[in-house]
Amino acid sequence: MPIRVLSWNMYYGNINNTSPAQRFEQILRIASQNDVDIVFLQEHPGITSGFTNNAGLLHLNNPIPPNYAYAVFPEMANHIGNRLSLSNRAYAIVWKNTCNLNAVAYFNQNHFVNHPALGSHLRCPVQYQIRYNRRDYNFFNWHNEVGNAAQVGLNIFTQHQLPANTVLVGDLNLTAHQVNQFAFFNNWDDVVVDDDYIEGVDHIMSPLPCVPVLGMILDFVSDANHFPIAADI
Repeated sequence: MPIRVLSWNMYYGNINNTSPAQRFEQILRIASQNDVDIVFLQEHPGITSGFTNNAGLLHLNNPIPPNYAYAVFPEMANHIGNRLSLSNRAYAIVWKNTCNLNAVAYFNQNHFVNHPALGSHLRCPVQYQIRYNRRDYNFFNWHNEVGNAAQVGLNIFTQHQLPANTVLVGDLNLTAHQVNQFAFFNNWDDVVVDDDYIEGVDHIMSPLPCVPVLGMILDFVSDANHFPIAADI
C-alpha cells in the first residue's frame, strides 16, 4: 500500500482574503477527505507571528480530525546567528495515526552555508523519519532559499549520503527544468506543477515511484504559483 503525501507552501500571512488558519483548515479538510497520510507544509507562521500559540500551533476555529496529529518545527535553530533569511517561519507536519513519526532533526545544518555571501547560513531541510505499513521512510521537508542561494542549497543537498527511501518535499524555489540540471536527480520521480503557463517550484521527489494524485482538487494557490501537490509513493 503506497503512502499518500501532500505538500504545500501555505504562505505565512493573510492573503487572498484568507488567514493562515483558514488555509490550514482547508488543506486539512482535503487531506482527511482523500486519505492523505502526511501533509508537509512550508511557511507555516512562526511562534512570534501572532497567528500561533506559545507552542507555535495555529489558532484554529475547528479541531483537527481525531485520527491526525499536528506539529511544527522552526525553519532554523535559534543558535544560528548569521542567517541568509531572517524569517520567523516554521515547517509543519500533519500525519495520520497509521504513521509512526520517529526522529525529527535539521539535516546537516552546519553544511548549508552560502560561501560567496560571507558564510551566511541557509535554510536546510528538516528530516522526518516515518514508519508506515512496515516500511521506513525518510522525508525531507524544505523551504529552500531563493535566487542563486537556491542553487547553492540544492547542490549542498546532493553532496550528502541520503538514507534509504528518501523523499524530498517542499518549496525548492527551483523549477523542474532547473532541478533537472542536477544529474543527481536523473533517476528520481518529480511531482511538480509544470506546464506551458506555470513553472512551479514546489516538488515531491524521490528515487521511489511517485504517482501524482488529486490534480484538479488542488487547483488553487497560496501566493505566487504555490499550488498544493500530492503523490502516492
